[in-house]
Amino acid sequence: MSELLRPLLAVSLHALTLSASLPAVATRVPVVFHVAGGEHGSVAERDRIEQWVAVANGHFAAAGIEFRIGRVAEGEGHASITAVAERHTLAAHAPRDGTLHVFVAATVADKDDPRQDINGVHWRYEGSRRAWLGRRYVILAAAHAREDTLAHELGHWFGLSHRTAVDNLMTAP
Repeated sequence: MSELLRPLLAVSLHALTLSASLPAVATRVPVVFHVAGGEHGSVAERDRIEQWVAVANGHFAAAGIEFRIGRVAEGEGHASITAVAERHTLAAHAPRDGTLHVFVAATVADKDDPRQDINGVHWRYEGSRRAWLGRRYVILAAAHAREDTLAHELGHWFGLSHRTAVDNLMTAP
């Protein structure tokens, strides 16, 4: 073993031993919520947003991930999202700035069957604007989202796919 690597390995092993006795430090992920306005104000109230985040935190705590509400921007986005083009336009409000962007609309139509509404979706911008390529965000339907819908979509954010087990967060509703 190289004389240069020996001290690094010793420090790494020491740090690993120490970390086993310390509580896990959460990776904090700031979340910006863009809440559409409806006929009677915002399509989702702050307490509902806080509930979605609390449930997501419960699911991701074991992985050392904690989501924090960074900002709630009201009046941004579409009240109803019925087409892929509308999903794409949200990319303008979701810069790659180190935060996770969640858009809340009243309803979100299934892209394959617009007559069906969905609870939410993890979306990747794949349109023609180069500056927006690679932007990812979550879209929730306030009218249909369950308390664990945000957690489910964040699972997709981290690369998890749908499962068939009934008691799994990643089972499609």
